[in-house]
Amino acid sequence: MNLFQLWTLFVIVAMPGPPQACSAVPLPLLDEPRLRFSQTYANETWGFALVIPPGMTAYSQASPPYHGVWFVLGDRPHGSVVVSGEANSLEFKTPRAAARDQLGMLRKEGKKIESNSLTTSRLGGLSAARMETRYRCNGDPANYVELYVVALSPQKGPLYDLVLTTTVDRLSEDRAIFEGILRNWKLIGR
Repeated sequence: MNLFQLWTLFVIVAMPGPPQACSAVPLPLLDEPRLRFSQTYANETWGFALVIPPGMTAYSQASPPYHGVWFVLGDRPHGSVVVSGEANSLEFKTPRAAARDQLGMLRKEGKKIESNSLTTSRLGGLSAARMETRYRCNGDPANYVELYVVALSPQKGPLYDLVLTTTVDRLSEDRAIFEGILRNWKLIGR
């Protein structure tokens, strides 16, 4: 389970009754205290680093374990990007298998999938899968989109993923930020 899935699960478990609406910014991403990063972020535990886009701040939880960082998009938060590394505890053999599992998580969370595409990609020189999923939620008029890029380390140990969650009307602007973060992600080894 990746960092984004853990946050989403926390939100669902903490809510009384079934979820009624979605949020492109899971509430725990707004919680304090949190660590702040500008310019660069390096995670030696999971072996990756990234350049933080100019003018943006990346956040991480205040106490370990540190799996990665997230970005809250917009002055009035409307989207998020989560970048993480973690153990491949479900022992995925391929990035495509991990992406299909992510799609299953969206369905388990009650999201109504309207479209989904899965292609091959690259992440810092690693083979990756890239998935774009558009969905809606009960009681919420917004149309949401999730861009999910996932790669496995060469030894299939760590799993690395980047997740953009936003609304369809903000996708063009937020995709540009996501693509910049994706281009500046690097495998640094453990």
